[in-house]
Amino acid sequence: MPTTNIYITINNYPEPQETWYTMSKAAKLIDKIGRNNLFKFLRNEAILMHHNEPYQTYCDQGYFKLEQVPKYNGRGQLFCFFPVLFVSPKGIDFIKKQLQKKEAKNVQDD
Repeated sequence: MPTTNIYITINNYPEPQETWYTMSKAAKLIDKIGRNNLFKFLRNEAILMHHNEPYQTYCDQGYFKLEQVPKYNGRGQLFCFFPVLFVSPKGIDFIKKQLQKKEAKNVQDD
């Protein structure tokens, strides 16, 4: 089942035109950090809560969104929904800037 159909069926409105990336893809695009270290960095910077949910202010700024994604069992039946964190292109730029600030601070501290 295509993602677009799931999105329209669940949320009852068309898919947004802007591209959103999973944290795995975002980490690859940032190219300096792996997915788990990216989560850890964002938690340490108080951008994500301890359970990897972004603070509302960062969602309101268009950096992140948390969506409930369907999970299917082996027979193709809907099993449950689970939260998935997505990052916008604007969010990737924001994360890159935060990483650069952290690197600059670490260089100054040395």
